[in-house]
Amino acid sequence: PDHAQAAASGGSGRRAAGVSDIQGRRRATGRTESARRAVRLLDVHSEEDGFLGVAGWREAAAVAVGGLIGTGIRLTLDTVIPHADTTFPLSTLLINIVGSFLLGLLVSTLWKHPGFPSWAKAGLGAGTIGSFTTFSAFAVSLVAEVHNGLIVLAIVYFVLTMVLGFAAAAVGIHLGGGARNDRDTVDE
Repeated sequence: PDHAQAAASGGSGRRAAGVSDIQGRRRATGRTESARRAVRLLDVHSEEDGFLGVAGWREAAAVAVGGLIGTGIRLTLDTVIPHADTTFPLSTLLINIVGSFLLGLLVSTLWKHPGFPSWAKAGLGAGTIGSFTTFSAFAVSLVAEVHNGLIVLAIVYFVLTMVLGFAAAAVGIHLGGGARNDRDTVDE
């Protein structure tokens, strides 16, 4: 660094914020490489693959509110249709099938509209449906069934969840008018 040049140009002898340092670790924004990497993890892209910005407070708030709603619905269904480790986990199966259908329907309808806000996608997708459905409950139920010697029940539950989950998602997408052609269909 040439502090004499900075001083001659009216500077204080230190580099101005936003100018890359001698090691090239800062861009014009003044962000460090680790800060740029963190921002890239949060990038949100539009249907046209245009940069929309970093997921912000609206998306976070929508996911939080959606999470409360999805979790509440899930708890209600688990209470109405309870199951023990030795019985078929019907509530979890139904929850995951309905969630697959709804997410398929959403990505083939609302997600297609260019004006549909990213915060709403995040709230409905990751928030509501993400908290409503659950892979962890599916996995724990399978392990509990196997642990209790209910191998056939575990196999039936696994096959039903996979087949009916995929079928429900396909029906939802079909009813919504078909899948989009972009790579970020369920990015939210």
